[in-house]
Amino acid sequence: VLCGPFRGVRYIDETVWGSITPKWLGSYEAELHAIIEGIVASPPATVIDVGCAEGYYAVGLAVRIPTVKIIAFDTDFISRGQVRRLAELNGVADRIEIRSFCDHALLDSLSVGRTLVICDIEGAEADLLNPAMARWLFHNNILVEIHEVSSSSSAVELLLKSRFAVSHHIRRIVATDRESWIGDNRQHIAQSISPAAIRSAAEENRATGRVWLWMQSRK
Repeated sequence: VLCGPFRGVRYIDETVWGSITPKWLGSYEAELHAIIEGIVASPPATVIDVGCAEGYYAVGLAVRIPTVKIIAFDTDFISRGQVRRLAELNGVADRIEIRSFCDHALLDSLSVGRTLVICDIEGAEADLLNPAMARWLFHNNILVEIHEVSSSSSAVELLLKSRFAVSHHIRRIVATDRESWIGDNRQHIAQSISPAAIRSAAEENRATGRVWLWMQSRK
C-alpha cells in the first residue's frame, strides 16, 4: 500500500469486492483516513470487523496496532480465504480470528474491554446494530457504512442515529472525489504514472452518495 493509514502494508493481487487499485494506492475510502489515524492513536483492545471482505481494515489495523485482537466476519467463504492470505502475508495471522456469521450474542460476547465495531453489511446493519439485542454496543465505538442514497438507506441512517443518539457522539461522513487526495499524495506515487492513470486507479467504481457514521461511545 503506497499511501494512507495503511502505508507499507503488503497486499494481495486479487480482490473479492470492489476495485483493488485504490487499496494498492491507499486512497481507498480516503474520507475515513483521519478517523483511522485517531483509532490508531487511541487504540482499542478488540476490533470486530463485520463484513470484512478480503481484510483491508482487519489486516491494516492489525499491522498498525500490534496489541489489538481482530475478529473478522464475512459470510463469503472466498473473502475469508483472502483475509487469511493477507494476514499471513503481513505476519499478523496469530492476532486475527476469522469467522463467518455474526449475531447479537456473538457481538456481545466478543466485546472485551475497549472495542471498536466496523460494520459494512449491505443494509443488514439495521438488524445487527441494535443495542436492545446487543447491550455492549452502548459501550463500543462503531464505524458503519450506509450504502447508496435511497429511501431505504436514509431510513437505516435515521434508525441508527435514533438508537445511538444518547449513548454516542455521532459524526456523519459523506463520500467525496479523489482530486484533493491525489494532490496531497502525488509525491508517494511514481512520477512516470500519468495524472489520468492515477485518477483511474483511485476510482472505486461505487455508487455516489455513500455515507459513514462514526459513533463514539460517551461511556
